[in-house]
Amino acid sequence: MSDLISRSALLQEFYLFTNFASSIWHWEDIERLINEQPKVYNVDAVVEQLENAREKEVVSMDKDRNITAVVQKEYIKIDRAIEIVRKGGVK
Repeated sequence: MSDLISRSALLQEFYLFTNFASSIWHWEDIERLINEQPKVYNVDAVVEQLENAREKEVVSMDKDRNITAVVQKEYIKIDRAIEIVRKGGVK
């Protein structure tokens, strides 16, 4: 599992759950509460978005704008990478 969840949101859910539930907790209830928490950072989604944001450069030219080679380079602009990482993969 590579998702991070909000601790404050989870604590709020536990608080609400304990106020309305019986004093007997079942593992299934706890597991459900945890699994239902919103993701605040999804590593797999960040990696996927970074991979999809790659751009390709396929032509190499000399100073006179003559094509010297066809080269495939992959890169991502730093501003775009920072934006993806800051969003945490969550759209």
